[in-house]
Amino acid sequence: MQLKKHGIHKLIVIGLRTTTCVEATVRVAAELGYEVTVERDATASFSDDEMHATLDINIPNYANAIVTTGEVVDSISSLYTVERRRRIGRAMLATRAWLMRLCGSPEVIGAD
Repeated sequence: MQLKKHGIHKLIVIGLRTTTCVEATVRVAAELGYEVTVERDATASFSDDEMHATLDINIPNYANAIVTTGEVVDSISSLYTVERRRRIGRAMLATRAWLMRLCGSPEVIGAD
């Protein structure tokens, strides 16, 4: 509820372990009244079955949208100047690189 006090009503969720951490975050956020977007290609699990169960079956019941990182960047970028677009793009690439390092392996399902 602290986010709402600061005027934040929309969340973009990324992360590891789609069947636990990501899904729980999305459910709680939706129950608290936030508009939730999940970035499909910025989440990861240990199997295709886990990814399918979470992103295609469970999360659509709670999230307002399930999109790609590119779609989020395009949407946000359209709101800003060219310089801000460059910064956002670099930040998104840095976030993706951080997730790859955290996973420890590009073979983890969902981590392209």
